[in-house]
Amino acid sequence: MSYQENVAYLTSTYKDGFDISHQEIKIQGKSCYLCFINSLNSMAFIIEVIKGIYFSDDEMMLFNGSITKINKIEESNRFFFSGQCIVLYQDLMYAIETRNYPNQSTNEASNEQSIRGSHDSFTENIILNVGLIRRRIRNKNLVVKLECIGLNTSTDIALLYVDDKVDKELLTLVTKRLESMNDVDIMYDRTLVDHLFTNSFNPYPRIRYCERPDLCSIHLLQGYIVLIIDNSFNAIILPTTFFELSKQIEEYTQGNSIALSIRLIRLLAVFISLYLLPIFLLFDAGVHWQITFDLEAWFSLFFQVIVIEVVIEWIRLSYIHTPTSLTGIMGFLVIFLLGDIALSFKLYSEIILLIVVLCNVCNFVTPNYELSLANKLSRIFFSVATICFSWLGFIISIGVHLVMLFKMNSFTTSYMYPLYPFNKEECKRILLGTLVHDKKRSSVK
Repeated sequence: MSYQENVAYLTSTYKDGFDISHQEIKIQGKSCYLCFINSLNSMAFIIEVIKGIYFSDDEMMLFNGSITKINKIEESNRFFFSGQCIVLYQDLMYAIETRNYPNQSTNEASNEQSIRGSHDSFTENIILNVGLIRRRIRNKNLVVKLECIGLNTSTDIALLYVDDKVDKELLTLVTKRLESMNDVDIMYDRTLVDHLFTNSFNPYPRIRYCERPDLCSIHLLQGYIVLIIDNSFNAIILPTTFFELSKQIEEYTQGNSIALSIRLIRLLAVFISLYLLPIFLLFDAGVHWQITFDLEAWFSLFFQVIVIEVVIEWIRLSYIHTPTSLTGIMGFLVIFLLGDIALSFKLYSEIILLIVVLCNVCNFVTPNYELSLANKLSRIFFSVATICFSWLGFIISIGVHLVMLFKMNSFTTSYMYPLYPFNKEECKRILLGTLVHDKKRSSVK
């Protein structure tokens, strides 16, 4: 297409929007055309691009910015709406990197805080997020591929891996699944995850969300893949395992003995959050060691357990959505729901309240939010089965849970690795929090 035809296409296609700019400029007597979105571009970068335009004979040279040549004018849509500047000269078209996305400043991670280590976290800006990774891994083997997914959204997704450490079979599988999402509009990271895996009612997460660039860098050096989605402050680490989800950055910043003790305490909390309540119900006077069905005892225990779990969940959700100025009032209301007043009305007994609250505290000790919710749902399942069918329900429910976990895979990795299949060196890394890593984990099917 000629220069005039290209200009006519851009002006007719990108005409609606107060923040869309069309500029025709003359430099050294030559006409060139610029088209960009003000709200996604830096005017300082645009000025530098104009300053860097130079003509030698009849050839245009661009000295400032990252430049991509556009072969078909229809391809300009992706570059234009992602915030790049489109430059036309004669029948040539270029996309120049001038993006300056509006975003929050880098603050400490709200869900993955640490005493030691870095205190920066990801933002909604994909370019800044990739820079936080590159700042930590200054290696030519760090590969960053940009995928643009979505028929309407054209969401930028950065695929990061260390070339000499990543499992090639895993990389091929992830790449193919991303390439098959061209017609999927990605608005949130959860939408991407739903299409990476087949939807199921299994509550356990098969990827790890992460707000910390240092933790993502550690996993990249261990051979994992990281996905960074534009407009999301969470990166996605894959594959993942049950034990990786229960690790926290503090375990990497302490010495081996301290890391081991923290790790064991955390695993004990995960165990308590799952099994303490059903074990208590199994040995409680209301649930005997024979298969009986006492309607009154069953209803009493069932009512107490469910009411306390639901009330605690209401409290958690209310604290998330309550304005900061009203959190003091919420604390006052919690006293009525879980204090002496509720006990005096015999809504639940003191021991049941203590056990359920302790299990929920251990849920909060679990570092991964999605894992803690899955463990809570599993605990309720164990408890109901134990109340209804005594020891038989207890054994069957826990057996079903363990079989489900051991049969799960996160892409090519067993969910319960390194316990299944057992790997001594990987167990050492999991317990001590070292960077030692066995690449054979990804060969598990």
